Amino acid sequence: MGSRRLMLRRLVTSRKQEASTMENYLKEIKSIIDQLEVISVTIPDDFLSLLLLHSLLKEYQLFRKLLIGNDNLPTFSELVSNSDSHGHGGGDKRSGSLLEKKEFQQL
Repeated sequence: MGSRRLMLRRLVTSRKQEASTMENYLKEIKSIIDQLEVISVTIPDDFLSLLLLHSLLKEYQLFRKLLIGNDNLPTFSELVSNSDSHGHGGGDKRSGSLLEKKEFQQL
């Protein structure tokens, strides 16, 4: 029970730091979620999306408002996936993540 609570706390208090790349931050978040899934803790996708968007730096404020104000909130996977989160398959791994796209980083 203690590790469950600790992982949930890490997830909800996590914030992207300026010194961290978006890629590393997303890996950290995905790692926490994977650890929670191992112990059968499932978190609703829309909650994960909102949690992630609210954990971003001030420079993402407009991006966050646009997505949260949209009727169709992107799924957590759409926000974080860079074609494949675990290194399986081929292709350009940087093409899929909404949060890593350069045009959104400068809004």
